[in-house]
Amino acid sequence: MTNAYNIGLDICSILLCLIGIGSTFICRRILRNNFKTFIAMFVTNVVTVAANMFGLIFKGNMSSFAMNAIPVFNFCEFAGSYVLGFLVSLYIIDTVGNTATGRKIINILAGVCIFAIIMLVISQFTDLYYYIDEYNIYHRTKHYWAAQIFGLIFMMFDLVYVITFHKNLTRKEVISFLIYIIAPSIAMIVQVFIYGIYIILLTTSASVILMLMLMLFSYSEEYVKQEQELMESRIAIMRSQIKPHFLYNSLTAIARLCDSDPDTAKQATLAFADYLRSNMNAIDQKELIPFKTELNHIRTYLYLEKLRFGDELNVEYDIKTDDFYVPALSVQPIIENAVKWGAGEKEDGGTVKLSAFENEKEYVIVVEDDGHGFDINAVHNDDREHIGIRNVCNRIEVSCHGTVDIDSRIGEGTKVTIRIPKVVEE
Repeated sequence: MTNAYNIGLDICSILLCLIGIGSTFICRRILRNNFKTFIAMFVTNVVTVAANMFGLIFKGNMSSFAMNAIPVFNFCEFAGSYVLGFLVSLYIIDTVGNTATGRKIINILAGVCIFAIIMLVISQFTDLYYYIDEYNIYHRTKHYWAAQIFGLIFMMFDLVYVITFHKNLTRKEVISFLIYIIAPSIAMIVQVFIYGIYIILLTTSASVILMLMLMLFSYSEEYVKQEQELMESRIAIMRSQIKPHFLYNSLTAIARLCDSDPDTAKQATLAFADYLRSNMNAIDQKELIPFKTELNHIRTYLYLEKLRFGDELNVEYDIKTDDFYVPALSVQPIIENAVKWGAGEKEDGGTVKLSAFENEKEYVIVVEDDGHGFDINAVHNDDREHIGIRNVCNRIEVSCHGTVDIDSRIGEGTKVTIRIPKVVEE
């Protein structure tokens, strides 16, 4: 009867994990980089619970298959619990913030997990934690409690880490972590003294599900907030990109060409219309666009600026790849800053260079100018909005998990580097 009850608990645990896997896939856009971590946790828990269930099913079976399978099932059950403990600790560290200290702790916890599995391997030959008798039935030894120490180490670390860095977490995140830490810990302690009913597996599965649900609530709130910010950013793009001084200067340059060079004036007018059309379309553009499209818009913009600056503006392109995607009007504002505050500020003119290349992990866009440069710290501390660059950084980070690095030296110029990872969750 107890055996059937435990198998029923295992089936419930597996169903909970399958629900968790399905929910994780459905909400992968909200979970983002944590999607893989949750999938790994649920899969690991399924393996652990399934190993326990099959161990119960083949318990006492004297067939050749069962005699060989029972030790494997027991090993997978114990090893899976260690791996799950490490994955949850890894997730907590990543949620708090993967600082240098966090990375060191990850290495230590990985060492604990590896050591626990090594001890488990040793136990297969020494009956340190448990043994399988001649009737193919599992029995604990007096040192069984030592097998639970490693799980408690992960739990105690999680508890201390969450309490220490609770200010870096939302209320829902703190609650979700505490549920996972406290409930299985109690079940683990009870399991040492109560033999025969495997409550820890069901408790762990339920705790992971609750943690996922609470984290989804937290991420959903953040996701909605970011979507609102993106909408505001798209509106701000129109305000920041279609600037009066550029319109006046471009129209003035075209007007001068109407008498001296009508053909060029016609070409410039079409380019100016294309520039305005691209900016108007950007406010409704929610999806990423090919970099080729962004590059064409940049070329149009620089063509119009060349009409005004003439030989004082030198433009260089080094495009080694353009087969990737970026948010609409994410590079052009940086080019505009390079022209306006970089090359355009020099009395004898300057150079703006646009480069694009790729490596194994990411696509890289670099915008450089040889202007006067500026003090980055002073810009960070002033009261100006810097709405264009702020929108670029925000949209690249939210839309494609990229980064924007700005390096400027007074008297030498400015270099802006955009990095877009090749592998990004939807």
